[in-house]
Amino acid sequence: MNEPALKHVATDAPNTPAAEPLASAARPRPENPYALEIRRRRLRIAAACGGALTLVALLAAWHVHSADAHYDRGRRALEERRFSVAIQELNAARFLLFTYRDADELAAQAAAALNASLESESLQQVRLEEAVARDVALAGSSLAEGEATAAARALADARKRVPEGPLSADPLTLASLQSLSRKLSAAGRAALGAGRWGVAGSCAEGLLSIAPGDEKALRLAGKAALGARLAARLDTAREAADRGQWRRALSIATNVLARWKDFPGARSLVGRAEAALAPKPPPQEPVVVPTATPRPTAAPPAPPPP
Repeated sequence: MNEPALKHVATDAPNTPAAEPLASAARPRPENPYALEIRRRRLRIAAACGGALTLVALLAAWHVHSADAHYDRGRRALEERRFSVAIQELNAARFLLFTYRDADELAAQAAAALNASLESESLQQVRLEEAVARDVALAGSSLAEGEATAAARALADARKRVPEGPLSADPLTLASLQSLSRKLSAAGRAALGAGRWGVAGSCAEGLLSIAPGDEKALRLAGKAALGARLAARLDTAREAADRGQWRRALSIATNVLARWKDFPGARSLVGRAEAALAPKPPPQEPVVVPTATPRPTAAPPAPPPP
């Protein structure tokens, strides 16, 4: 009963004269458009400044992070004695135009260490070249004296000093190596022709020390090894021939000739074995030649009486 009456009073209250000042005070007053524009400009300027400051802060953080990363990599490279990398990384460790922490001092240490390392490597290279030159000279003198094994050993020592690539970068040493290579090839061919398989193998070893993987040297080494094996088999055939085992001797010698058609000593042994195995003619009975019976000779006439 009382609620509708209250609603009626509430709806009718603004129409009363006493409520008019209150209603006018509650209505918002229209703003000055110029003041509104000024406020909007200030807000835009504040937003732009805030964005710029944020961007500057991000760029600064990125520079600091990049400088710190370069600095860490530079210190790690310096500890690992990778001086060139350390110098590059430490020179890049900068914040804007300023050096990051003690990067300049560490870069100077890396540069000094790099110079010392280069000087040490240069000295080691000079000593290495001298040692290789001595080995090559020893190989040349040994080959000139007919000691192919000693020459191969000297060249093997040089190859141990320089495991990969050319033995030397010195022009004089390279010229000596080229001359020695030609002499070793000629000595190896001569040794093959004379059946000196060990000498031929030593010449091949020397050539392979000068130029690993050289095809001519590999062929020479293969022929020397084959010759040594066939020579051992031929010795076995000779022993069989000495014991009178001609068929075995012939079989082995023929096999040697099949592997190497003009192998020294094989053809003569084949000839001996074939001659020994050739069928011999049957023994002939001795022919008896009849002898004529001597006729009695007449007595000489008696001498006349005196």
